[in-house]
Amino acid sequence: MSDIDAGVELYVKALDDLGITHTDPVRSDVGASGAKARFDITVDGYDAGINIFPDAAALTTWGKLSDSFGGIYVAKGTAVLTLNSSEGISDSATVAPKIAGAVGGEAHGV
Repeated sequence: MSDIDAGVELYVKALDDLGITHTDPVRSDVGASGAKARFDITVDGYDAGINIFPDAAALTTWGKLSDSFGGIYVAKGTAVLTLNSSEGISDSATVAPKIAGAVGGEAHGV
């Protein structure tokens, strides 16, 4: 299994295990994120995404930018689940620590 598939599976399994509603991830354009792969997904009905970064340095750079904009995300290794930080911010702040616990990662922006 590739690291991209493993990163996506990590978060999908955690969402399933926690009973958090979500859509299937759909591969999307990475844009200027610095990620090597990106997937669109909804979590509890809000837009979210899974980003897989090429290395820790790229994730750190992206994370600092996300933090500066008040983003909410869960990071484990080089895989990140970005959660909605606008209309779904309250839900994101609630579920991020639960997801981080399920994957053994770290919640940011909560």
